[in-house]
Amino acid sequence: MQAEPSSIPAQPVYTKDEAYLQSVIPKRIALFESLQNEQKLKRMALSDEQITITLPDGKVKEGRKWNTSPFDVAKEVSKSLASNALIAKVNGVLWDMNRPLEEDCKLALFTFDTDEGRDTFWHSSAHILGEVRLHEPHHFIH
Repeated sequence: MQAEPSSIPAQPVYTKDEAYLQSVIPKRIALFESLQNEQKLKRMALSDEQITITLPDGKVKEGRKWNTSPFDVAKEVSKSLASNALIAKVNGVLWDMNRPLEEDCKLALFTFDTDEGRDTFWHSSAHILGEVRLHEPHHFIH
């Protein structure tokens, strides 16, 4: 009896172009840092008036417009919350922990123990895994 040929196509072999990566990655990092610094300077020029931040339990915190982030509020609440919070919700909209608050708001913070926290963790993890898969395909079993 003759073995049937496999119906699974062979995976292409990718080679990593180290010279290209060495020339491009530092440029991308420099561009990112330049844009990040530009945004920080623009934000610093904006009004930093006081804002009111209302937490789910009704407690009110004060912050500075375009300066205070959900992470800053989490640090005020507890070190543990700051270490474990993965995502925030500002006025009903998911919000990065380091993104500055723009106005008076209702703020909720989510850890891995919540649906929002878990969804954020797994979504971010999928992006990271995708990047690794894209750049290091030989590390995966097919």
